[in-house]
Amino acid sequence: MCVDLKQLFGIKDIADDVKAVTKDLRNSLRNDTGETHTFTVQKPFCCGPRQLVMQALQPYGVKIISLGEDQRVNVSVKDYAQLAKIELKRMENLRYGPMAVMWLPMAMQCTVTVKKAQAEWAEYLIERSKRMCVIKGGINSRNRDWANRHDGKMPRPWVEKSCSEGNSIWKQVNEVQNGK
Repeated sequence: MCVDLKQLFGIKDIADDVKAVTKDLRNSLRNDTGETHTFTVQKPFCCGPRQLVMQALQPYGVKIISLGEDQRVNVSVKDYAQLAKIELKRMENLRYGPMAVMWLPMAMQCTVTVKKAQAEWAEYLIERSKRMCVIKGGINSRNRDWANRHDGKMPRPWVEKSCSEGNSIWKQVNEVQNGK
């Protein structure tokens, strides 16, 4: 009877895991230049923006490298105007009546760090969500204008890994609709 000691003690599995991790690490280092960009994001005072940032970026493949802690801050008049637009649309604080006025000059903010190659797209998605705004670290001043055209409606996230995979899925959908 011949017993494979590597398999018996689980060494083979560990060796395979180490090889897989090494391969993944090499690939990520090849594709990542290490350059990052950090935004400061604010939303009207109530709950923090961390969860909203994740909801706005992750479905679109934006890798969040770091997400700072939520903190309460007093806002400038300029930032207050942008936050007031969000508040009037969402009514997170104003629904509490006259007491809400004391919260309006305050905001919740956090910092978001993403890959530099994805920073402009991330800024656009944050602005387009209409639940928060970039107040520091913006890359393209036109992103807010473009995002305002969509009134908070986010684009459809993609799930396909490639165009050919996406086209084959839509081809199947079309065939089903046409009764083929």
